[in-house]
Formats: sequence, C-alpha cells, structure tokens
Amino acid sequence: MTSPQPIRHLYFFDDLTYHLCRISRRQRLSAEDTARLLTTAADQVGQALTGLEPACQDAVLVTWDHACTQLAWDLAHHAAAHSGFDLLVSQGCNGQYAADALLAEFTAAYGRPLAAATANVRSTHLLTDPADAFHSDFRIAVSSGPSLDEQCRSAVAPVHTQHRDPAQRLRIAVFDDCIQTGQGTQAVTEQLIKDLPVGRDVEIHTIGFIACQATQQRFTERGWHPAQGVLLPGQTYPASWDTDIYFLKDLILGNAIRYTDGTSQAYLDNPAWMEKIFARDPDAATRALDGLRTALTDSGIYQHLLDL
Repeated sequence: MTSPQPIRHLYFFDDLTYHLCRISRRQRLSAEDTARLLTTAADQVGQALTGLEPACQDAVLVTWDHACTQLAWDLAHHAAAHSGFDLLVSQGCNGQYAADALLAEFTAAYGRPLAAATANVRSTHLLTDPADAFHSDFRIAVSSGPSLDEQCRSAVAPVHTQHRDPAQRLRIAVFDDCIQTGQGTQAVTEQLIKDLPVGRDVEIHTIGFIACQATQQRFTERGWHPAQGVLLPGQTYPASWDTDIYFLKDLILGNAIRYTDGTSQAYLDNPAWMEKIFARDPDAATRALDGLRTALTDSGIYQHLLDL
C-alpha cells in the first residue's frame, strides 16, 4: 500500500468519551474507576496527537456534546422549526446512539419532540481492496439484519399508513453521525423514497453531527435539506486528501475499517494509515493508542466497544 501525502486538515470526533461513559454506567463501574478510565483515554489520545506534524498539519477535536447541541439548535431554528419530522431514520449502530442523544437533547432544550417516529437501518461502508485501502472503492451494505430494501420498507411503511392522505407531505430526516462521502446517506434516502408509493410527496432532510460541505451541497442540488452540527469545509476523502475526519474509537477498534472480503482492522494496525494521519511521529502515536487499547482491554471495556 502506497501512502499518500499527510492529511493537512484533520478532524477528530470524540465518540470515545461518550461510549466509555455509557458502557461504564451499564457495567456499574464506580465513579472512581470511570474517572480513571477517562483520564487514561484522554492522556493516551493526547500523546497520540503529538505525532502530528505542526509544520504541515492542523487538527480540530470535535466533542460529541458540542456537535449534538449545535445540530439540535440548527434544527430548532431552521430546518425543523415548525412541525418536526414525521420520521427520522438513523444509520448504523453509532448513528443510532447519536440519534438517541440528539432526540433527547432536542426535547430537553426545546420542549417538544424532534420526530414523531424513528427507525434505524444497519448500513455500513465496506472497502473493496484490503491491499490498497487508500484507493479502494466503497460499497454500501448492511452490517446485520435484513436487506437494505427490507429495513427501509419497514421504517417507512408505518409512517405512510398513518398519513394516508397522498396530498400530505411527509417530512423524513435521514441521520448519520458523520456525513462524509454521503454514499450511505444517499443509498438509504433513495431506498426510502423507492419504498413509498409512487407520487407520494416527501421532503427529505439529510442531517448529521458532522457533515462535509461538498456532500451536503450535492444533496441540496437534489432538493434535499441539509443540517449539521459541525461543517467540514470543502471536500474530504475520497474526493480530496486535504481534509479528513477520524472517530477516536475507530483508531483503536479492530473492526473499524471493514472490507468486502470479510476482514477488518483498526487504523492503529495499519502502519501506512498511521503515517498518513500522524506525519511527524507515527510510531509514538501507535504506542500511545496501543497503550489505550491495552488499558481498555484490561478493564473489560474494549470488548464492549467491539460489540457496537
């Protein structure tokens, strides 16, 4: 695998803290143990970030709470200012957790529900070439459960049944925690539209904690309505290597990068990818993240992250 030039503008999304807190509560860890776990994670991630090359790279850390609060505000004051959505469809497991957080934040902050109905579609991105992930194509698949068509049909059928008047416009939001290439959002949205009766009036909103500007502009040109908590400027991978985003948990999780042949790996376990992200000292970043994974394994938390 040939490594491209280092990415100049990096965004790191801290979904790790959210999941560590959530899993700690579920496992009934003490406050002291939870605090120790979060401190270890923060320290090791901080050490990994010293592997960036300040001469040619800059980085932004996006927190879960910030992205969630900003998206809720944007929806309350713009896209969903009137009646809310008839249906909100989230993608993937992390997307479902993020959607649940958004719905709770919106109701708590604005005193009304964001969506009358919700559903989750188990969509996932698969890379086609394990030998050269940087130049690999994407394929959209489902990570578990029925086909994409069946999942989308199950999501949209009750809403159509409830709102039988064909003249009534359905307002459907397709949510992903990160809308980057947009391939997953587009696939789910197009399938939802196909599963509605022909001629049914529908208004589509593509919403996410984080979204790529170029992708959302492409959706706008299709007549869809974008909203996001954090907007990544310009184009990102795979259209451009100038800007890219990485979820903190994916740096260490062995099932983060998935391939069509059934294999998977963490960014941590791909030396070329680590060199691309942490241009100054990929070895130091690797040691720090490996230390974090070891600490999470020893605490019993790592397997719960894998089970996401």
